[in-house]
Amino acid sequence: MTILLTLGLTLGMTFLYRMHGGMSPKLPWKFDEIFIGMVVASPILLIDWRLALIAFAGAAVLKVKGHGQYMNFEFFPPWPRRINPETWDIFLTPLFGADPRTSSDWTDLHHATKAKRIRDYGIRKLYLRCLSGLTIAGASVSIGLVGVLLYLHYWAAALVVLALFGLSKPLGYAIGWKFNPKVNEELDEPTEWGEAISGLGAGLAVSYVFVTVVQVGNYLLTL
Repeated sequence: MTILLTLGLTLGMTFLYRMHGGMSPKLPWKFDEIFIGMVVASPILLIDWRLALIAFAGAAVLKVKGHGQYMNFEFFPPWPRRINPETWDIFLTPLFGADPRTSSDWTDLHHATKAKRIRDYGIRKLYLRCLSGLTIAGASVSIGLVGVLLYLHYWAAALVVLALFGLSKPLGYAIGWKFNPKVNEELDEPTEWGEAISGLGAGLAVSYVFVTVVQVGNYLLTL
């Protein structure tokens, strides 16, 4: 039962994360975020529906926040268009400084000038900035669930969930750019890895909550 549950959740979240990234069939409006929120909240629904609403709202709302600025590791040649800064830059800019690719004049700059700005900023620094942004974006989807787990005094489970959501996203994009770096205007190839591995981590996190916190096996035996 535990194996089937884990397999179903990991495959389901991988599929939903890929759909969120643009894979067909594309769901209308914000249904992909809603379904992701429902999966994240599903284990808590077996405990208290009001707490499940908190987990759902946190996942569905924060999943809407983008991470496009951080998933683009195409530093050389520099990306031709200006990249809009994401919400999470409010945390990153004080630590790393402003991303040079978000400057208002970026699109109009000569190629050599763009390359010089990136070198002056620091390639490793920009790479670390992107990985940090992906970590925050990934972890943010779990904030509602983590808050509920802390409220219920499941401290270790909260840490595991935060880590799985947060670390799977930068890991996925790093793997994508490492082993499948071909780039087109939509960044399709490397981001497919990022989306899939992010979904895999999210599915494992929800499975962990089902098995360790809800103890779904024992719950089903009482039905």
